[in-house]
Amino acid sequence: LSDESVVMHNAILYPPSYETLVDISWRGSEKALTDDRRLRQYDPENRMKPILIDIIARSNFLKRLRKNLFDHTLYSRPAVVRRNFESSYDLHEFGFVNNSDTTMALREYFVPVDNFEVFVLKMRDVFMRNDVNVLNISIRYSPRDDKSLLAWAKDDMFSFVVVYQQGKDEASQQEVDSWSEELIQSAIESDGSYYLPFQMQASTEQFYRAYPEIHYFFNLKQQVDPQNRFNNMMWLKYYAANKDIRESLLKMNTAYDPETDNVQ
Repeated sequence: LSDESVVMHNAILYPPSYETLVDISWRGSEKALTDDRRLRQYDPENRMKPILIDIIARSNFLKRLRKNLFDHTLYSRPAVVRRNFESSYDLHEFGFVNNSDTTMALREYFVPVDNFEVFVLKMRDVFMRNDVNVLNISIRYSPRDDKSLLAWAKDDMFSFVVVYQQGKDEASQQEVDSWSEELIQSAIESDGSYYLPFQMQASTEQFYRAYPEIHYFFNLKQQVDPQNRFNNMMWLKYYAANKDIRESLLKMNTAYDPETDNVQ
C-alpha cells in the first residue's frame, strides 16, 4: 500500500504444508520488454501444460518441487511485460480441463487483514485433516467496499483463491461439501466471508452470518419481482419465498439435495 509504483500484486501460499509464501509485485517500468506480446495467445494444440498440472496436483513431492525449483526459477528471471499480457491467462493454462474422473475447481474466502494468520492456521488445519488435494492458493488484497449491498469486503481484506482437484463421484462430492462447510465456518469465525458465485456448500445459517444484509436484499427482490419470476439455485436454497418450490421439488420424482442445490 505504501509503494505507489506497484501495479499488480499477489502472493502464493504453497501446499502441501502451507508454511511458505512468496509475494509477487509488478511495478511500472520504462525498461525494455522481455516479451513484446500484447496478450497471451491460446494454443489449443498445447495439451502438455494441463497434463503436467494434473500430474503435479496428484503428487505432494511434485508440489514441493514446483515451489523449490519451478517457481524459484521462474521468479528469478527478469520480466518486463505489458499489464494486459500478465492479465490474460487462459483457464486452460491452469489445468482447468475436465477428464473422466477428476476436475479442477475454485473456492474463494475473504478475511480482514488483521486476521490473516488466524485464518491461515484454520485453513491449514481443514486442508490437512481432510487430505484436500490443493494445487494453489493465491492471496490478494481487496480494499473495503462501502457501495455494494452484498459486499464480501466489509473491511480491508485478504482474499484467498483456492484451486483444488476433486473426484466427480458422489463420495468425492460429499467430501468436498464437508470440508467446504468447515472452511466457510473458519472464514466466518475470522470475521470474514466467502464468494457467493461458486458451489453453494454454505448452510443457511452460514449464508446469513456471512451476508447479514441479505434480509434487505430479499426485501428488494420482493419489491422488484413480486411474482418471483426470476430464480436460480441461490434463490431456491436461501430465499424464503421459494419454500413451496423447494417442497415441490422434494415431492417430485427428482433428485434434489437442498443442502447442495443439486437438481438432476
